[in-house]
Amino acid sequence: MHSTIFKILLCTFFIAQQQSSNAFVSNKPITAKEENVTFKIIPGTKDAVFRKTKPRYTVKIESTYKEKQSGTFSYILTDAKHQFIAKGTANLNIGKMASVSLPVELPVTEPGFYEFTAMINIDYYEDTVRNVCAYQPERINTPLHKPADFDAFWDKTKQELAKVPPAYVVTRSNEKSDYAHDVYLVEMQSLDTVKVYGWLTVPKLKKNYPVLLALPGYRVELKPQLPDEFAIFALNIRGIHPSTERIDPKNTEYNLYNIQDKNKYIYRGAYMDCIRAVDFISSHAYMGLDVSRIAVGGGSQGAALAIALCGLDNRVSCCVADNPIYCDMHTTYEINTKGRSVSWPFSRFIEYVKYKPNVHIDNIIAVLDYFDPQNFASNVQCPVLVGVGSLDNLAPPVTIFSMYNKLNAKAKSGSEIYVFPDKAHEVNIHHGKFRNIWMLEKLVTKHEYAR
Repeated sequence: MHSTIFKILLCTFFIAQQQSSNAFVSNKPITAKEENVTFKIIPGTKDAVFRKTKPRYTVKIESTYKEKQSGTFSYILTDAKHQFIAKGTANLNIGKMASVSLPVELPVTEPGFYEFTAMINIDYYEDTVRNVCAYQPERINTPLHKPADFDAFWDKTKQELAKVPPAYVVTRSNEKSDYAHDVYLVEMQSLDTVKVYGWLTVPKLKKNYPVLLALPGYRVELKPQLPDEFAIFALNIRGIHPSTERIDPKNTEYNLYNIQDKNKYIYRGAYMDCIRAVDFISSHAYMGLDVSRIAVGGGSQGAALAIALCGLDNRVSCCVADNPIYCDMHTTYEINTKGRSVSWPFSRFIEYVKYKPNVHIDNIIAVLDYFDPQNFASNVQCPVLVGVGSLDNLAPPVTIFSMYNKLNAKAKSGSEIYVFPDKAHEVNIHHGKFRNIWMLEKLVTKHEYAR
């Protein structure tokens, strides 16, 4: 049997199957209430991001059985595109009611995200656990698929929007207002004279509040929010109730609406809806708004909208974006086609082309290139705060870093990105609190980027 090279911290052990594992494991007695085995893999950093060292894990196995157990530990390492990188194996000898601790260093050489799949197979127990780690993610640099006419396309689109009278209608809601907040329903015309709506909340305590433009997740209707530190304008883009008078893709997947034509694709109008919302804020200072301090934020689709908006409109002072979807769609496609299963949104795109004999997935991706947040990144002028879930299949973390790393130097100098190793398409509650502090720091203290 060939020996397997298994790297443990700074030493390399050559462990053949016939070799004793005494040099590899350390049995420690534990107190047991019932017979069981626990199996954990613990990354060497809190967020499983390794910037200066190779990814390191501690594999812990605890047995409360009163009999000795033997078997094997093994692992498989794959990259973000599910391509095989390495594997390792070693024999296990676990004493009765004992614990084993195995330090493991993963043999990665390129910046990226990696899936560490660890397995044990012993006499009374077998299990598989997985964790995603990152190695020097700030150096991830995927190709930029930016159409040659990208800037011209969006300049023309903004010119079309400018020709549409906004026709603002602002109505105070007695039902939703309270003793500390005035809440207004805002109606306005956007691209193609489509009406969109939003909820503006202004605290009553004082005037000149900085403003947060809140952008919606996928097919999410935003409701009025009642903050005390700033005013908030919660926008419902086209196709989302009540903005459904002319566009209502309830019988069509939202992100498939006119996807074959970049000039008619629903996100072309949706991105303009966000600019129109900034137009509204900028023209309504008399309502107690400090229009020189505008933040924008959202999660998932809302995060993608926020980044695109900041790349199109430099009136925004700062941006908060958690788990932005649609980033680096070429890499996202590779991840989906080489993975164990196809995740949304590509599951919808692939299903769509099955029934369109004259449409290939490459045609869809070519349209999406005009709406990919990473293609807006170099034009972003304000600092950006990004939250990333390592286990996210909808917005793979490597694609978010692909976008983030393409921010220009001015924006990058004030930006921050955080990774949450135990989260999928979400961030933890502590990041939510930090997000508000970060945004207020940029706005209330008039950060150098605020205009």
